[in-house]
Amino acid sequence: MTPDPADPKTVPPPQPADTTSATPRRVKEAGDEMAANATQPRKAADTNNLRREAEAVFASGGAYFGSSATVDSVVGRDQIVTNIHVGGTGTATRTTVVYRLDAEQVRLVRDAFVLDQQYAELLGRTRGRNVILLQAARGSGRCATGLRVLLDHHRTEVFGLPPDATPAGLGSAVEQDRGYLIDNLADHRIRELTALALHDLDARLGSLRATLFITVPSGVAFTDPGVQRFVVTLGKPATHRAIVESHLRHRLGTARADRLLREHDLGSVLDDVVTTDSARERAAEFALHVEDLVVRGRLDLDLLRARMKTSVAAEVETWFDGLATPSLKYLAIAAALLDGLPYQTVIEPAGSLERRLSPAPSSVAPAAVPADPFATGRAHRVREIRAQIVRATVPSRLGPVPAEVVRYLDPAYPRAVLDLVWREYDAVRGELLGWLGDLANHPVDAVRVRAAAAIGLISTTAFDYISKTVLRPWAGDDKENKREMAAFALRAAGRSPQLRQQALALVDEWVTGRSWQRHATAARVYGSALGATLPKRAFHELDRLSVTEDADVAFAIGYSLAELIDADHRHALPATSMAVRWMGSGHQGQSATGQIAFLTLAADLVGISDGGQGAWPLLLRLASRDFALKHSLSEAWHVTLNGAMFHQYAQSIAGAWAELVEPGDEARQAWALVLATAAAGHERTYKIVRWMAGNWMTGTGPVRAPRTGQAVLAALGPTREFR
Repeated sequence: MTPDPADPKTVPPPQPADTTSATPRRVKEAGDEMAANATQPRKAADTNNLRREAEAVFASGGAYFGSSATVDSVVGRDQIVTNIHVGGTGTATRTTVVYRLDAEQVRLVRDAFVLDQQYAELLGRTRGRNVILLQAARGSGRCATGLRVLLDHHRTEVFGLPPDATPAGLGSAVEQDRGYLIDNLADHRIRELTALALHDLDARLGSLRATLFITVPSGVAFTDPGVQRFVVTLGKPATHRAIVESHLRHRLGTARADRLLREHDLGSVLDDVVTTDSARERAAEFALHVEDLVVRGRLDLDLLRARMKTSVAAEVETWFDGLATPSLKYLAIAAALLDGLPYQTVIEPAGSLERRLSPAPSSVAPAAVPADPFATGRAHRVREIRAQIVRATVPSRLGPVPAEVVRYLDPAYPRAVLDLVWREYDAVRGELLGWLGDLANHPVDAVRVRAAAAIGLISTTAFDYISKTVLRPWAGDDKENKREMAAFALRAAGRSPQLRQQALALVDEWVTGRSWQRHATAARVYGSALGATLPKRAFHELDRLSVTEDADVAFAIGYSLAELIDADHRHALPATSMAVRWMGSGHQGQSATGQIAFLTLAADLVGISDGGQGAWPLLLRLASRDFALKHSLSEAWHVTLNGAMFHQYAQSIAGAWAELVEPGDEARQAWALVLATAAAGHERTYKIVRWMAGNWMTGTGPVRAPRTGQAVLAALGPTREFR
């Protein structure tokens, strides 16, 4: 049978690892890495967030959505800096910015918004609500819709807040008769939403006749199902044609716009340059170009079509060619790759690119005059590349930190700059790929993910070349960073209808080969890279790869499962059940892989907020509402706490859960019930759990969680006699 990459059943099973390369670590040697990983949880969530941010930055002609950097200050905005109290009874405050929305934007939404039946129904569903979560796809015009709803709710002033704002903590910042808009609420803030906190905020807003409108992506899963009561869905957004007509009537007047629409074949041009899945902003841009051409004296449809297709590309090419020095071009390329990241994180890769592309000094040439380090300042260089420095709060492993980030003024520039450099400058292609390869080993996670995303972007126009020169070497690298970046880089091709089969064939080549490095890379492909797009295939392939003796492959499987669950909570049950099945395998390596995978999930998927009552491990929160998942979770703890290889690490992670749930009554009881279920009918497990709970109560050892320990002992019941 000929292997078909679209049908995993026709692909041969993976071959034993080739040990002629770097010696792989066996699964029995995984303990130290497991302990180290447990000290740095949320890798899966961070990876998913960084991947989404990279895709947003490089979106074709799109806007910058989903940034994890919180804007604190941008020159020229009318800002109101507010200290907001957060947390239960503590004294912690955080500074946020409430800013007046641009007056022209408000006028455009007031005068040109399409008021169709869909909007009328949406407006009716929002009447009487003070907190509204609008769930809609990106590019559907949800921000404009939110602004229009606030205006139609007769809010005298409308203010915006950054995506990282904490909705539950905004009560102290709200003023009477105002509307507030948070567009594209950050992922971690979505996970923190609770029905209780939103009810309290709703009451506060109601007393002030104020409204908060929040937009969130379609398909997002809320940790607390009660949040769904605050959600309204957009339904079918206005068509691009309707938006063009409405904007033209606003810009040119009804009579003139209608005459243009009758006399010119604008519809065919619109269909040619704006696809059905284009963002609604493209329709508004189309109307703007029509107005400009009409005002200039003649509506040339060919010129209109060319403007829409090449406006950004042509503008970027002219500007880039006109940059005064090569150093500015290197900075422009680095800023395009790393748009939205801290300035220092951008400037160092710009310097490394310059060193790669600058000619080596000649031994016979006269000594060069040393460059003046004070010749041009940062502000001038950033202005020259049409960017800005923004004071922001950015995430880090140690928590949010203040930073000054670099952003292009036009969010279409990052993709356009990278497209231009790869397409037009043949002489730099090799060094550009080498530079991206260096950045795939960068110590900053966001830089590595951006480098992989750029390789993926390039691969969509040169897949055969990139797969041979970049992806295959990275996939076979001994370094985990390079292997992970190879997996992430495949996402772009894997999501392309023209390249999906080729991308899957490449992964199957890695799966069926004998290299443990490529087995590990293939496992990572089926996490954040392609797993969410092809979940059925992902579970099948991870199952195949689980028959391994290699620790790197086992950890790759575990983190891919964690990314799948973080992206879609519905994957928690099949992932946990599959890990439990592996634990019971007669193959020692697969059994160990099951334990490694589960303990990776348990250690990494933590920190789900419970409205001021502490935090939950994600699996525990989901299991508290799903009997089947609770059963699988209990079985997984039973096996790992008794396992010969990893029981000490299982006990350590169980202790971390105990500390995490200590502040919350519901979380403590849920954890106690899971452990009591794990111990039911098993003498050894019963004694282990009882011993752990006793230590948590007394603080014997590194964990002190007396209320959790007491809850576990109560759930276990009196000391039992086992026969």
